[in-house]
Amino acid sequence: MLTLQNDYLAAEPHLVELLKKVDGIRKVYSSTDQAEVKERSQVTPAVHVVYRGDTVPLQAHGGAVGHVTQTWAVVLVVNLRQKELAGELLARLIQTLSGVVTPLGPINRVNAPQPGFGRGFGYYPLAFEIKFRTQGAR
Repeated sequence: MLTLQNDYLAAEPHLVELLKKVDGIRKVYSSTDQAEVKERSQVTPAVHVVYRGDTVPLQAHGGAVGHVTQTWAVVLVVNLRQKELAGELLARLIQTLSGVVTPLGPINRVNAPQPGFGRGFGYYPLAFEIKFRTQGAR
């Protein structure tokens, strides 16, 4: 388990760069892109990397040392005319992220929300957790 250094969201650019290499994905959107994405004009197949928050189950030394579990969603978006691609692309995404160590620590796949469909698009979420330590200033 790694200890937080300077950037609490350091995993995001690492995940984005890995996902850009997945064959068949035309665009990877990060949180900075989310506000600009208009559903009807988004490029597909695409992946959205979304920070889903954290849990802080353990604290020690008066809160100076703790453990954090961050959750990151990786959402595959396909135009429903391309829905036959979803299974193959999901497999590639899982293979790409399996066993990866981010700057904050290794990622583990966890339960994700159910897929959603609307306005001609299918949204297939995957979820990953990263566990690491925090330590206050000394």
